[in-house]
Amino acid sequence: MTFDEAYEAVDRYMDFYNNRRMHGSLKRMPPNPFSEWVMQLEDRTIFHKAL
Repeated sequence: MTFDEAYEAVDRYMDFYNNRRMHGSLKRMPPNPFSEWVMQLEDRTIFHKAL
């Protein structure tokens, strides 16, 4: 594979992972839609974890 082919493959996977793949820990939503949903909530404190 060339660098460009590898870059395209990784880019496609990142798009799938962040925008389409359902995550059990995110209420069966992909990360980007979940983040958008959380930002619309009035009280987001349940989604913040202490480090």
